[in-house]
Amino acid sequence: MTGWFIGRGPSLVGVAVMALALAGCEGDDGNDGAPGPAGPQGSFGQACWDLNNNGVGDLPDEDTNGDGVVDVNDCRSPLIDAGNDLGNPIAIERLLAQGEPVVLEITEASVASPPVLELSLTDSAGNGLSNLGAAASISCTMNKLMPAANGFPSRWQSYINDIEVAREGTQSPNLLEQALQAEAEGGTLADNGDGTYTFTYTTDITNVTEPVEVAYEPGLTHRAGCEVRFEEASALNPDNPTLDFVPDGGVGTGDKSIAETASCNSCHDRLAFHGGGRFTADYCVTCHSPGTRDQDFGELLDMAHMSHALHASAVRSDQETTEGEYSYIVYGFGENFNAPPDDFSEVTYPQTTLYCENCHEASEETPDGDAWLETATAEACGGCHVSGLKSTDPDPVTGISSYSYLHVGENGPTGAEVPSGSCTNCHGSAGFVSNLEVHQKSDRLSRELGEGLFALEILSAENTGPGETPTVTIRVTNPEDDTAYDILNDPEFGDNAGMDIYMAWTTADYYNGDELGNSVPSGNGQPIRLRLADIKANGTPNADGSLSVLSPIPLPTDYTGDLGVSLGSRPDVDGVRAYARSVTFFPASEREEVVDIVRCDSCHEYLSFHGGNRNDDIPTCLTCHNADASSSGGTSISLLYLGHAIHAAQGKFEEVTYPGRISNCTACHLDDSFYQARGTARAVSTSGGADSAVWTDDLATTATTFACSTCHMDSQALAHMQQNGGQVDALKGEIGNPPVGQEACGVCHGPGSIADVAEAHNVDLE
Repeated sequence: MTGWFIGRGPSLVGVAVMALALAGCEGDDGNDGAPGPAGPQGSFGQACWDLNNNGVGDLPDEDTNGDGVVDVNDCRSPLIDAGNDLGNPIAIERLLAQGEPVVLEITEASVASPPVLELSLTDSAGNGLSNLGAAASISCTMNKLMPAANGFPSRWQSYINDIEVAREGTQSPNLLEQALQAEAEGGTLADNGDGTYTFTYTTDITNVTEPVEVAYEPGLTHRAGCEVRFEEASALNPDNPTLDFVPDGGVGTGDKSIAETASCNSCHDRLAFHGGGRFTADYCVTCHSPGTRDQDFGELLDMAHMSHALHASAVRSDQETTEGEYSYIVYGFGENFNAPPDDFSEVTYPQTTLYCENCHEASEETPDGDAWLETATAEACGGCHVSGLKSTDPDPVTGISSYSYLHVGENGPTGAEVPSGSCTNCHGSAGFVSNLEVHQKSDRLSRELGEGLFALEILSAENTGPGETPTVTIRVTNPEDDTAYDILNDPEFGDNAGMDIYMAWTTADYYNGDELGNSVPSGNGQPIRLRLADIKANGTPNADGSLSVLSPIPLPTDYTGDLGVSLGSRPDVDGVRAYARSVTFFPASEREEVVDIVRCDSCHEYLSFHGGNRNDDIPTCLTCHNADASSSGGTSISLLYLGHAIHAAQGKFEEVTYPGRISNCTACHLDDSFYQARGTARAVSTSGGADSAVWTDDLATTATTFACSTCHMDSQALAHMQQNGGQVDALKGEIGNPPVGQEACGVCHGPGSIADVAEAHNVDLE
């Protein structure tokens, strides 16, 4: 059968079976009966190069047989029958086309001098993959879990270690002569041919004497972990499997799973280090355990100290008396490749470091996630509170020091130097100052006060038509007992507090102007804003505790569309600002949302801006940060610009370090809203024009072009966008509202198109 599709109408096999059946009948078959009714239209089969039938080629090259033509002969591509032999390059190509890493599991572990692991390797569909050794390398770690003792929590101890020694002629300052570092090792891999393997370690863990002696203790919990690295297809590298077991079959020393990889990946997408072979938290700790130190800069490399130091770069910087004093810099084995050291002092953590539970929380995957509430050591806490961390001279063999902590206040050291291991005398579950209490301050305290004591409501908005003067009824209650605050008289809304009502229009796309080209009342696309003093001066209290506020400014007579109203507040609680969650109310049609605050908070925890007046509500942000808004310097402050530029570290935001894949649009966007701007989206003002009170003289760029050009900013990319309907730095009055010259980006970049944005950006659509 020829043609583009297979499966339309009856198959040749079906016709042959019918013929054989008829041939088996004897005798006169009588007169032909009346023709039966027409059968239903047969379904179209799948395009041979489009196995998921979405209109986009599944395979890396639609011309799968390489004859220069995409035709039916490509159905005979060897990719279809490549099998699961990883020694076959076509099999590797097929796996890459699936777009998922392979899956490695440790199914069994035993210690038989040396240890032996039973492994399973499959594709994402569960099919076994053979001949791993032909395409990839494998190495594994082995640790024992030392029980808690002498004031220290339980800790991993590696059986497999190396000594990093000073090397001359590199960028290393060689602060230590040598230092011990845990590592993974290769071994012997036996292939069973069905996707299962046996890995035998090189090291006999029952007799470890070099480079340091490590006693074998079969009654302790042990952890085996592995990493696989594909030589020519790193995208296939699997998440690292680990398996906890007790060699003598006893109860062991419990668990130590305190940080879940999913928590890391809520910001990092897929956390990857050391060349893209190490991905999971429970594997990372098998090397980054106490006793591992960087020889070059002397930094501690155990997971507790290191992860705190990485995320707290700004906190560490604030404690410096000399610039760079507390920069966390690691060279490690990078000097072997003449690479520069890794300087983590520029890391920008997107939330306050006070939420320990965002990384450490008890769950089925991390039963010890709440351990941070119970324990404290100088090494772990010193990752953030670095100014008080003190150390002894390093051991000449391992480079390990003993640590203590000296509390440092605004006026210098306070109290005695406390040896690590004694910290829980004051902190943790047995101390008089709990670890949670220590962290309930600053932005965390403001957020807890705001959400715990104040619930903002907009009950109604009346008289919202053209030329009318709106009345907005608001109420603030205490969630604990649902009682209403007296905004006019209660001390929480006194001189140190803040509150704002924003009235913005139209909900099709805010611009706060009118059809004649005026940007009213305050110019630059800004909304009507009533501050706390305005609210009190124009507010009338109601019997239910609400307050009806009459706007002192009418709406323009020449606007069409609907109004949106937002309310933000930072009440005062005994001198502490409380960040109450902002709310938005739509008396008629809503402003379409394309960004989900829940997704923002997966990294930011709680978005709070402008002194705590605008908190964790995207529609509130949009009232000011709209497509017509510009700063005093004339540049855009639209959320479309800020959202892309900040995360892409463009323009004045170049210091931002985004922790995930900038190409993963669904990290912020809802559904498929990242493909192209909404049909009602206004062009984005790139310059405020000569008169900030009008929008028609602004220079503007159509919305999709503006968003994409935040990253794709070279002249060739801009020319491509303009050739397909985008307008760049054109007069906004000529572009129109919404833009007259509609962008045709979706023709090629829409879902299922030839250059689908989701495929080009490797967007996570799940």
